Amino acid sequence: MTEDMEKDTELGAGELAIWQKERRDKLYAALMKKTAVVAVLFSVITLSFMIAYLSTRSVVLEDKMQVTEAATVSKQYALLDKAFKMSLSKEGDSIKFSLPQGTKSEDITIENRVTTCQLIIKVADGDGFYTKDSTIKASPNVTGCLCVPQSDGTSSLEFQLDDIYEYTSTLDNGTLTVSFVNPHEMYDRIIVIDPILSDKVNAGDMADDISLYEALALKDRLEKDGIKAYLSRTDSSEMELVDKKVFIRELSPDLVICIDCGADTNVYFNDALYLRDYGNDDFARQVLADISYEIAGTGHTDSIQALSLSERPYELMKVLDAPSVLVTVPKAPAVSDGVSEASADYSYQDHIVTGLYKAVMYAYADMDK
Repeated sequence: MTEDMEKDTELGAGELAIWQKERRDKLYAALMKKTAVVAVLFSVITLSFMIAYLSTRSVVLEDKMQVTEAATVSKQYALLDKAFKMSLSKEGDSIKFSLPQGTKSEDITIENRVTTCQLIIKVADGDGFYTKDSTIKASPNVTGCLCVPQSDGTSSLEFQLDDIYEYTSTLDNGTLTVSFVNPHEMYDRIIVIDPILSDKVNAGDMADDISLYEALALKDRLEKDGIKAYLSRTDSSEMELVDKKVFIRELSPDLVICIDCGADTNVYFNDALYLRDYGNDDFARQVLADISYEIAGTGHTDSIQALSLSERPYELMKVLDAPSVLVTVPKAPAVSDGVSEASADYSYQDHIVTGLYKAVMYAYADMDK
């Protein structure tokens, strides 16, 4: 007979409940006391271990310092008259160089400019630390390095690369190491978005640049789902056509979406090129269906069609060997009575972005990727 059963014969139901609660409280208090003692001992041991460990460990720099190409504009400016080339010691498979004493991960920013094959590393308080006599260890894929002092005391180390790379970085005992990897080794799904700089856009007027707005918004949506999106431009600078061809060939993407400003919303595809498994026509039909669905009921009277590229020639798409489409998006689409035109909130354009996003997701499902 258990202690509870013995008490059950001596006490009434109410008294038994009170006794059991008191016993549980005592057991819980004893357990908490033991846990507290163990926790204190564990904390002391762990703290000692961490102090010893942190004195020698390598700190992996987080994504927060991996600035995208569309980084926010800083108030600092480059002192180009003080820029100088740095010597490279070709060894190993990474970039490795010393940092000013006391430099922390938050004092470093890295910008990967894939469109120009450049890696820009900005180091706080680097002005004066790096000189023409400084030597940086670099892998063979680094073809040059320029040190550009900034007005705020930061030094910008601009590395020229021989190809498009992604990277990983670590900070260890005052030394920064940046290793390079092929984008396909880091990402399973890659797409290129080509926001064409239309002649309808006022130069430098980002609010008027509908194709770039669409591209940046689509990139944001896709990358939240693990699809890496590379843009052919992130500002008002347009790549030459030949450079776009090289850019896309080097990335070898799964899909390509070209976006241009037009009078109407339409989808164009290269029907003269046959692609096995998943073709341009398959992708165009999917894009057409999803955009049509998204703008239905919005009051806009655009009659969207999927048309042959011959109707709106774009030389780039004639040579692409990945499923691709050209989507034209108007700044102010036609509207029915009682519906105001697209305003500065880009509501119509946002529907297009959602349609493109869904089309990409369905395309990957169809390609089993």
